[in-house]
Amino acid sequence: DTLRVLSEDWKVLGETVLGAADQRAEDRAVGDVIEVTAVEAFARRCEEAWPLALLVLQADNLAAVTARYAGGDTEALMLALAVRLRPVLRPSDLMVRTQDNCLLIARRDADELATAALGDRLLRACRHSLAVGAESVSVTVSVGIAMRGPREDDVDASAASLLEQARVALHRAQGRGQASYELGDSGVQARVMAQHQTEIALRHALDNHEFRVFYQPVVEFETGALTSLEALMRWQRPQIGLFAAASFVEAAQRSGLMARIGQAILREAATEAVKWAAPPSASPALSVNLSPQEYFMPTLTASVSGILAAVGLDPGSLLLEIPAKLLGADSLSARGILRDLADIGVTLVADDYDGELTGELRRLPIRMVKMRMGLLGGIDADDERRRRVAAIVSHARDAGWICIGKGVEDPAQAVILRELGCQGGQGFLFSGARPAEELELFRNPAGAWVWSSRARSRPAS
Repeated sequence: DTLRVLSEDWKVLGETVLGAADQRAEDRAVGDVIEVTAVEAFARRCEEAWPLALLVLQADNLAAVTARYAGGDTEALMLALAVRLRPVLRPSDLMVRTQDNCLLIARRDADELATAALGDRLLRACRHSLAVGAESVSVTVSVGIAMRGPREDDVDASAASLLEQARVALHRAQGRGQASYELGDSGVQARVMAQHQTEIALRHALDNHEFRVFYQPVVEFETGALTSLEALMRWQRPQIGLFAAASFVEAAQRSGLMARIGQAILREAATEAVKWAAPPSASPALSVNLSPQEYFMPTLTASVSGILAAVGLDPGSLLLEIPAKLLGADSLSARGILRDLADIGVTLVADDYDGELTGELRRLPIRMVKMRMGLLGGIDADDERRRRVAAIVSHARDAGWICIGKGVEDPAQAVILRELGCQGGQGFLFSGARPAEELELFRNPAGAWVWSSRARSRPAS
């Protein structure tokens, strides 16, 4: 009985909270459009926003719909439409009504794909009838969208000119028929379409196992032994070719697929790593990158643990790399996430470490750091850069972390890193990323995992 009462109490509380949120959104929408706003005033309010997206939305066949179904009350219909659309927007989005019964929406810090997705959500929000007084009114809308990037890229794009582009795009959308949106810039339209097609292809790739894992070695300077192999994903597109992660990871993150892709990569790489573990003490560890989407998964630890158990890989053989800035930006929540991972025996690595956020990272169960790419360029000739790298190695040593240099491309860099106390390196000096079938290059005749120059002499991806 106690549990039933508690359950009912929580249900009532949840309904109350949601009801209050709905009421706030409705109040905000009415406040947005109860008065007509001059277009010029709206443009002035947006002038200092960079980047910026402006959307012009108009109900299709407004006059006919209002006359037939809303008793001629255009204002009531516009208020109902605003109430319907406000929850689709961010609290920071600006929405106003104009004299010609358009809704103008401004979004700051907008990017192309997210703004196009907003246009689509606005259309879908109108699929169900609006309540206008005692009437149930079916209405569709058309949307025109125009965007400008950072100030340095679009210095001449005023908010007024952007609004005009959005109106032109609205007219094109209306010319195509009801319930559609158009982007004002053909270049933006092409990029959005390309990104959308990439997302579709990524979903297909997941279903058809088109992602492959390549491996790049981390070499201990003192002995030349391979301490770990970092799993790097590639996309083998049929009839097109092999693509590095940089060409598709942004689209994967935008589409929400990165967590699924990352877990598929972990499973494939862990399956391969089981083959290395004979004997375990002499085999390299497997290093896998965690994306932000994976990092914030509520089931992350259970998922990692389940994959390792399913393929038979000892958790002590796995390194999980997490961007240092992601860890440092939210170190409080990171403690719980990382503690759970450390408790199952996984080694945690702060990736792209540049010496900043050291205090925050020291509170976490980190055991290794990898330097940010690009720090080693010119280290043999630039004293200032050398001092910076020396400070990074010193921070790592003081914290008790193993320190790995990334982007090691020539012997001079390796020598300097070793002199500074950095334990190991990763980069094209040793090898690029290689498919699993080429990993035998890193084993000597006795079967030990040791780097040799023959690995560097073979092309790598």
